[in-house]
Amino acid sequence: MLKSFAGCCNLLSSSYLTTQLISVSSLFKSVDYSLYVFNHFPLKNLPTFNALIRGLAKNSRFQNTLSHFILMLRSSVRPDRLTYPFVLKSVANFCLSRLGKAVHCSVVKYEVDFNTFVRVSLVDMYVKVEELRLALKMLDENPKRNKCESIFLWNVLINGCCKVGDLGKVVEHFEGMPERNLGWNSLIKGFMGNGIGREWGFTIINIFAVSSSGFSPSSVYSPTQKLVRSLIGFSFEGLKFYGTIGLLRKLNVLKENPCH
Repeated sequence: MLKSFAGCCNLLSSSYLTTQLISVSSLFKSVDYSLYVFNHFPLKNLPTFNALIRGLAKNSRFQNTLSHFILMLRSSVRPDRLTYPFVLKSVANFCLSRLGKAVHCSVVKYEVDFNTFVRVSLVDMYVKVEELRLALKMLDENPKRNKCESIFLWNVLINGCCKVGDLGKVVEHFEGMPERNLGWNSLIKGFMGNGIGREWGFTIINIFAVSSSGFSPSSVYSPTQKLVRSLIGFSFEGLKFYGTIGLLRKLNVLKENPCH
C-alpha cells in the first residue's frame, strides 16, 4: 500500500519527502521498505543516507548499517556528525577494533564536528571493543573534560572500567568527575556487577562520607539502596568508624536500629 502511495504521488522525486518516508518507515520497523525507498531514489544524498543509516542502526540491522556507510563513502557523499554515532554503534556491536579505528580516522579526515554525541559514541565504541587506553585518550583530549557537559563521557568510561573489572580505575575516574551526582549509578552498578568484598564495600561507603556535603540522594536509584543494605551485614561497627550512619539515614536505607 505504501509502495503504491509513493508511486502515485511520485514521492521519490523529492529528496525531502523520500528522507521523511525512510525515517517514518524505520520508526515503524519497516526496515525492508526503507531499503526499497532508498534503492529506488535516483539521487542519493546526505539526508537520505543519514535517515537510512539511523533507521538501520536503531532496528539492529548493524551489518546493513556498515554496508551502507561504505556505499556512502564510495558515492562521494561526505558523512557528518549525524552519521557517525550510528556507524560507531554498529562497529561496537561486532566488536571490530580495527574498523572502529578506521571510522575514527574518517571522522578526523572529514573534519567532522566533535560534538558531545560524536565524542560519546567514540568513547563508547572504544570501551565496547576493550580499547580502554584509547577511550581514556579521547577523554583527555576533550577540552571540556572538566566541565559538566562532559559527564556522559565520564560515565561511559567508568562503565568500561567496570566491564573489565578494573575497580581501582573506576574509583579514580569517579573521583575525577566534575559533577558526581550523575555518576553514582555507574559506580554502584559496576561494583555490584563485579561482586563486592569488604574492602571495596567500605571504599564506597568512604566515598559517600567524603561526598556527603554536595551529594544529592535523589539522583541515586535503587541499586544504591540495594548495595548499602548488603553492606550493613559486614560490620555495623565498621560503618560507625566511617562516620556514615547519618548519611545512610538520609538515603532512607538505614533504620534507626539496623540490627533488627
